[in-house]
Amino acid sequence: MMHEIIQDGLEDYLSGAVRRDFQAHLDQCDECRREVSEISGVSVLFAAFKEVEAPQPEPGFYYRLSQNLEASKSASPWSIFSINGAFGRRVAFASLVTLGILGGFLISREADFGSDAAIAPDAIIASHDGTSQRDPGTNRDRMMYTLATYQR
Repeated sequence: MMHEIIQDGLEDYLSGAVRRDFQAHLDQCDECRREVSEISGVSVLFAAFKEVEAPQPEPGFYYRLSQNLEASKSASPWSIFSINGAFGRRVAFASLVTLGILGGFLISREADFGSDAAIAPDAIIASHDGTSQRDPGTNRDRMMYTLATYQR
């Protein structure tokens, strides 16, 4: 572990400006000398990376690249279904409208489908007309069958 005096003056040492107290401590402390030597080696490597200049692309490179990317995107057979395109937005809108119409139809027809199941057994008994001229045994059997098979 480096001593505080070395930590404080290391940046100046690596840039070439050495303080006297820093150098005096390095002359006396083997551990700090070893660590500063290792750090100096790494610093030299990083400096070498800074000197290498990245190659610059030719003029118009980025424009040609974007044109090639756009051309390859539109060449895909699946691109017609893209939401970004007008066709994709129209398909999505038509699907939502169809879903809305179908949902509205089903909601409006719900009363027609569920009307038989909504009659409670006591309503069936109350609606039974005992004064009718029909055969009372048949009506009673039908009513008992209806009540026995009623499911809520």
